[in-house]
Amino acid sequence: NIRFDDAEYKLAGAYYDSTLQNLNERTRDYRIIRKKRDNLEDVINYEDIAYVNDSILNLVHMDETERLLYFTEYTEALYKKAQADSIAKIEEESFKDDEFFKQNKDSKDKNTGSFYFYNPTTVAYGKEEFRKRWGNRKLADHWRRSDKSVRSKEALAEITIEKTDSLALKDMSRFDPKTYIASLPTEKTVIDSLIKDRDFAYYQLGLIYKEKFKEYTLAANRLETLLENKPEERLIIPAKYNLYKIYSTTHNTDKAEYYKTNIITEYPDSRYAEILNNPEAALATDASSPQSKYNTLFKIFENQGYQEVIDQCDDFIISFNGDPIVPKFELLKATAIGRMNGFEAYKKALNFISLNYPNSDEGKQAQLMFSKTLSNLADKKFVADTIRSQWKLVFPFIITSDIQAEVETDTEIKAFQEQLTHVLEKLQYTRLSTSIDFYTPEVKLVIIHGFSSRSRAMAFAELLENNKYFKITRDHFEISSPNYQRVQIHKNLKDYLTSQTN
Repeated sequence: NIRFDDAEYKLAGAYYDSTLQNLNERTRDYRIIRKKRDNLEDVINYEDIAYVNDSILNLVHMDETERLLYFTEYTEALYKKAQADSIAKIEEESFKDDEFFKQNKDSKDKNTGSFYFYNPTTVAYGKEEFRKRWGNRKLADHWRRSDKSVRSKEALAEITIEKTDSLALKDMSRFDPKTYIASLPTEKTVIDSLIKDRDFAYYQLGLIYKEKFKEYTLAANRLETLLENKPEERLIIPAKYNLYKIYSTTHNTDKAEYYKTNIITEYPDSRYAEILNNPEAALATDASSPQSKYNTLFKIFENQGYQEVIDQCDDFIISFNGDPIVPKFELLKATAIGRMNGFEAYKKALNFISLNYPNSDEGKQAQLMFSKTLSNLADKKFVADTIRSQWKLVFPFIITSDIQAEVETDTEIKAFQEQLTHVLEKLQYTRLSTSIDFYTPEVKLVIIHGFSSRSRAMAFAELLENNKYFKITRDHFEISSPNYQRVQIHKNLKDYLTSQTN
């Protein structure tokens, strides 16, 4: 608890770990300390990442001469320690009671008899034990005199070298500086990954210290260290905004004003600049709860009212600032942005959430999606069609246009979908279904789902055109389900249609 109160969280975590091993899991003390330890999990993890990656990167950024000097000093110290440890061990053994002669006085060897010197194994062992205790001595009177019985360090070192060369120092590669130099990363992708992880760890530490522990000095230190490292662009603005918030809270008006001015001047189009320029912006008070507002907005999202969702989320995020539900509005808004504007916009929105709400469930979910899930969606290339592909027949509708083109209303689009549904029912095509899908703010798509091949989708389109009862002659195209997913994610329908005509 002392370490925790002194903000030495990693060391506090180690003490809590030791304490938990000696407590009954069913006790109240165990539960209290377990909760405290769990709260330290993120900060310990990110501190470790920052420390380790910083250490590696410092070595990577040294020139060859500096690295060789660093590891030479390290390996020399390592070698000296190994020798010192061996000498200490020999000295300890040399002052033990010499039980050897007593133990072997009555020993026998089946082949050589009972006399000690008839057994070459015990003779060799006796010589070694003598050297260990008395050192190398000449045959002379009074050889056991005290001034002769104290072995010199040189004698010990000589024995040590003989033993350590074959035992403790057998693996000489660990005393070679080149061993460590060779283990340093050299590939740019690996080094970039270390830098990225280190920088994100510093950012997360800044927010954890600020939000969870209210340790504003530590928070400011981590965020300013991050900025000194010149991180990727996505971390710079939120780091500066959080520094502004920290210095405002701690009444450091000069630094708070510096970061505020910097954001407004250097990043005038950012959301942070908008918040700083309009700090009092908020919705009129509404009696309904934030959760009720969220539920209503989610229904609008399900009905593909993405622009309305985005606009209302912006208002609610400001209105409910500080409420735990705000990250949920942010994630709903990000999803709506992705559905409306595609992959890159979605990626940017998820990044914002992961950086600004790292300790919320939504923030952690956004970070997981940003770092892992998005990589699986990044490929824009259309896949080759297979016999197992499901196919769709698609009828595009222009609903708004900046050019002089026929614009159709939602009512007309709905009527067309109902017409197609009626056709399917009349023909008893129960495996087929229809939907109206949002594509962009300018285009909606009426779709017939469930064809087993492109040829079947084309044949059905021909049926719609030629049947005297239907006469549906709208522009259309066929697309497999995997490629339709890519079209919706990357908003690259034009590229798909072009690829089909070439």
